[in-house]
Amino acid sequence: MSDAPHTDDLLPQSGPESTQPDQPVTESPADAPSPDVIAESVAADDGMPAAHDTPGEADWPEDDAEPTVEPDGLAELVADDDGMHVADVETGDDDLPEVVIEDSSAPDVRAMASAADDGMLTTGDDPDAIDDIEVTVEDSAMPVPVIAEPEPVARAAYAVPDIQNIQRPRTEPAQPTLPTHEPLLVDGVPFEDLSIAAALGHLWKAPRATAGAFIDVMSTPKERALKPSGRRSTRPRATGAPSEYVPQHVTRQADAEEITSVISEPEFQVRGMPALVLLMLRLGAFALVLIGGIIMVSGNPRSSPEGLAAGIVPTLVGLFASFIVEILNAYVSGRGQGRFMQRVNATPEAAPRQMDWIDVAQRAVLLVAAAATAAISVIANRQNTFTMGGVIAWVASILLVIWALSPVGWSPLSWLKALGSTRVRFTWAGILVIIFMIVGTVFRIQEFRAAPSEMTSDHVEMLLDTLNVTYGDYDVFFASNGGREAMQFYLLAWFGSLTGMGVTFDANKLLTVIQGILTIPLMYFAAREIIGREQRRLAEIAGVAAAAMMAVSMWHLNLSRLGERLILMPLFMTLFLLFFARAMRYNRRMDYIYTALAVGAGLWSYQAFRMVPLVLIVGSAVCLAHYLRRGPELRRAFVNLVVLALVLTIVFLPLFAFSLEYPDDFWRRTSGRIFGDGVTEYVNEEGIAVYRDATFEEQIASFNQNIPQLVTNVQNALLSFNWRGDVAWFQNAPSEPAFDPLTGALLLLGAGAWFGRMLRRRDPMTWLLPGILLIMLLPSALSIAYPVENPSSTRLSGTLPITYVVAGFGAALLITDIRRAVGRGMGALMAVVAGFIVIGYSYSNNTWRYLTLYGTSYDISSLPYSDAARTMKEFAENSGGWGNIFIINYPYWWDHRALALTVEMPDFPNGVGALNELPVYMSRGLGRDEPYRLDPDRPILFFFSKDDDITRDFLQMSFPSGSSAEMSTYQAEDSYRIFSTPPIGREALMQFLQVSLETPGG
Repeated sequence: MSDAPHTDDLLPQSGPESTQPDQPVTESPADAPSPDVIAESVAADDGMPAAHDTPGEADWPEDDAEPTVEPDGLAELVADDDGMHVADVETGDDDLPEVVIEDSSAPDVRAMASAADDGMLTTGDDPDAIDDIEVTVEDSAMPVPVIAEPEPVARAAYAVPDIQNIQRPRTEPAQPTLPTHEPLLVDGVPFEDLSIAAALGHLWKAPRATAGAFIDVMSTPKERALKPSGRRSTRPRATGAPSEYVPQHVTRQADAEEITSVISEPEFQVRGMPALVLLMLRLGAFALVLIGGIIMVSGNPRSSPEGLAAGIVPTLVGLFASFIVEILNAYVSGRGQGRFMQRVNATPEAAPRQMDWIDVAQRAVLLVAAAATAAISVIANRQNTFTMGGVIAWVASILLVIWALSPVGWSPLSWLKALGSTRVRFTWAGILVIIFMIVGTVFRIQEFRAAPSEMTSDHVEMLLDTLNVTYGDYDVFFASNGGREAMQFYLLAWFGSLTGMGVTFDANKLLTVIQGILTIPLMYFAAREIIGREQRRLAEIAGVAAAAMMAVSMWHLNLSRLGERLILMPLFMTLFLLFFARAMRYNRRMDYIYTALAVGAGLWSYQAFRMVPLVLIVGSAVCLAHYLRRGPELRRAFVNLVVLALVLTIVFLPLFAFSLEYPDDFWRRTSGRIFGDGVTEYVNEEGIAVYRDATFEEQIASFNQNIPQLVTNVQNALLSFNWRGDVAWFQNAPSEPAFDPLTGALLLLGAGAWFGRMLRRRDPMTWLLPGILLIMLLPSALSIAYPVENPSSTRLSGTLPITYVVAGFGAALLITDIRRAVGRGMGALMAVVAGFIVIGYSYSNNTWRYLTLYGTSYDISSLPYSDAARTMKEFAENSGGWGNIFIINYPYWWDHRALALTVEMPDFPNGVGALNELPVYMSRGLGRDEPYRLDPDRPILFFFSKDDDITRDFLQMSFPSGSSAEMSTYQAEDSYRIFSTPPIGREALMQFLQVSLETPGG
């Protein structure tokens, strides 16, 4: 049971005899509250539930079942600004709200689910939005005061959401009457009932009359007969409002906090624009952005400014049209209810409770233990080295700080208990997400070795550092190659050992592919939470659409198969958006803790994730501003944000300690972006280069100088989604946009509608999403010194989940409009067919762009290590052995480490740095063990550049019996040379080594 006081203590009582159900209750003037008093009892900020006065126009789900309640016996539930629960809310595994009201047969207790400023679901809502909500009226024995006047415009406020024991006397309900108006006819047919084809036909035959009918329908709310739902609840009712202090592992009732109110949105209201009109306007906006996108990517060359200039006009017009359609629909919808802006409510405040000093003492002990273990982890993990004790202390400190700051009843075993009690239920959305996961898996593993086909220096550095992990070098931060976060190195070492693939290029690619596939279902959950569960149908469709488009995305495919740690960026960014949206909307403690864990893990993944703490700062300000006028919720949000900061600090602690110990290594990749270099070099009077720290004035001057370039970079980064993308051959098919034309058009359609959504929703996550996008553009846009590196598809990977949420939102609007305009059955079928056409086209287009455009560009620009590796392997296995192979370096030629990793001999020791070092390497080879021992009684093979004539002449002179040959590869311009000798014998080899050789040409 809830800790809140019982309803009996808060409602006026009629005396002991009022408990008899068969005795009607009459209200005396002395005892009965007047309508004005009742109206004033509704507090704007306390969020208590209220009952309304009279039924209004309503639109119930069109079910054929018998109604559960008569129209006059309906009960209205109104949640005020902070979204307190109005009745027992119990959510099952499908997270659907079930509202149970005890006996609504009292004649003056009206049953209209009306939406005030708090945004509760209205009976005027579209049936599709509420067909999963079950309202049940049951008998009870306790009477309640009856308002004497038949039509008061007042609301009775009840102080507690726990109203399951309220009982009302039975009376015969009267049928409500709804206002009607004469239907507008075109050739005898109501215009609002026309099909698309019929409307177009009438427009052709009678354009003037049809236009007039269109204008009249636009300005007249559509009215329908009231039809209650015929379904009756069979689920057990909850016993009280959910509270944050109820352990989440004990009861499913905590899930009800996620659905604290159901708001009437224009997308789900019959009072909005007619479905046919709305669909036509939306399709018009979509057509404009699609045409503009096609024009932009069809320039010659494809990314020419001329193409941009020609396509930007219809693109911007379509974007603005999408915005206007959303605003117009919201205005028409909200006009009948006297409002335009709607509030999305947070979880109700937990019931007040007395201070539990034992609990406080336990939490204090846990916090002290967390601080102590955190300090031990810092000391044990010094000098950039993880130790067993340090890691155990670090993990313990994370668990202890969560335990100390979590809701009452939580413990580290709660996660295991929750996992054990989880039941898997398959819904239409879940089945579609699974299907698209399978599609995404096939998409990511087809022609697995074709693209990327060869390693780059980044792959080499990553594989070598991972090998060092397997050898026992446990770095906190990998300082080589510009500095890199450690998570992927440890994951790859574990994955290679688990699968038996070892630390190889294929194992690296397969791991990143798996990480990319795991992001697809997370995309569904994140989009659903960002859109909001109060718009359940729209959120479900948007989540499925976002997951489907990500599954066939070329951008995400490339990140998944590139074999780089950057694939963790969209994965943890999606997790962050999922939990941060829940935290901002529901203001629950565990959601803030999960957000901290997601951000902390992301900071261990990829450099660009360092922008997310800035998102947290901005988001915290928005969150506090949202709750500014609601004291309890404001205090709760502030405490939760402090908890988030503390947990995040503990998760990040080893990296923070490293940044203090080795600041140059930690900040090397991010320093000097916008404020210039922190160190200035100048030549003194003696001609000696001197280094000093840049002054504050010099950094401000650099900032002012860099602002214009930053603005240009942001503009180019935004255009990369639909026009010109990354030009780097190893990160993208040069200049190809991130989105194909269809999904790019959905992105712009969703963006325009999202700005319209912002103007009518008082919801922090809705307002914050564009700001998150701009902040996550900065890792690419801050490439001030090298503008050619912007846009970067890898540094922009933090924006990937955001853009697919917006594109999924655009797709969901179109699908919902089709479903309403055409009808439930046929509309749903048409929407599904249209959706699969879009996904099929994207799959085909992105397959061609990736395997053909990107694959060809990558093969041309990369080095053909695989061809040379085959030659090495054949020689080692059939002729001379690995110790008889030498690779002689040449400027801007191959990396011998890549050749060694390609043949899966990562510790190959015979990569000769310079020709004059060859005798030293051969001498060492005589003393090595197998498989790298040099055997002079077997042939010897030398690899060198086709441009290195000095090496060729030297080898020919030193080993006259040998011969050289130029070897072709699958890349015509990237041939190489080999020099092979027959067995020369130990004596001849010793004579060669004893001769003092000078560097040729030296």
